[in-house]
Amino acid sequence: MGNELVVLIIDDNMDLASNLQEILQDEGARVEIAQDGYEALDKLAPGGFDLVITDIRMPGMNGVEVLKAVHERWPRLPVIVMTAYSADAILEEAYTAGALDVLSKPVDIKHVIGLVERVSEPSASVLLVEDDRDLRVNLAEALLEIAKVVPHTAATAADARRLAAAIGFRVAIIDVRLPDGDGVALACELKQRHQALEVIYITGFAGGHSDLDEVLRAPQMHLLEKPFQPARLLELVRSAM
Repeated sequence: MGNELVVLIIDDNMDLASNLQEILQDEGARVEIAQDGYEALDKLAPGGFDLVITDIRMPGMNGVEVLKAVHERWPRLPVIVMTAYSADAILEEAYTAGALDVLSKPVDIKHVIGLVERVSEPSASVLLVEDDRDLRVNLAEALLEIAKVVPHTAATAADARRLAAAIGFRVAIIDVRLPDGDGVALACELKQRHQALEVIYITGFAGGHSDLDEVLRAPQMHLLEKPFQPARLLELVRSAM
């Protein structure tokens, strides 16, 4: 691990939290522990953390509530969720709320270390804006196949703007039709902030947008029509890095 990563583990099971703390400290991270969501938010308030790892089921705030609170206050801070309840419907909420990954207990330590290293030395932060939950989750998981890419997901244009205000994205993957706006207009807005931003539009209605053909003539603009193979998306993201 390159730069020292500062990690907060949130779990009311102190044995598990302490064990994970020792493992990550051996990998060069600095790790603190909170036993519930309220303590975690107090620890996070001064800033300085690079990653949060939280259990789902805890007294007081559950892990999804912690995840939502973290993303509301610190949009750039990645959150990994752990759970012993793989069939729990709350997992759907965790994915929807933008967890970097959702891990079943007992966690795969090598996978956790890989995620920690990814956050420690990212080469590209990727914005994924898609209101279809299943597609958003599947594409975010596919993006984790690219080393050092950290995906940040949004279901709406408003969430995308909030993330873009806090994070300098290298690539933006944007659905043309969003529930609260036009994906093409959103991409043009983001490009005004970050001229080097590479944009990949995804859509099932390529012929249904009057400005799309003109926009695609500009450099750093790409289009994938649904349904498409995730491998094609990964190829475009890799070429942009």
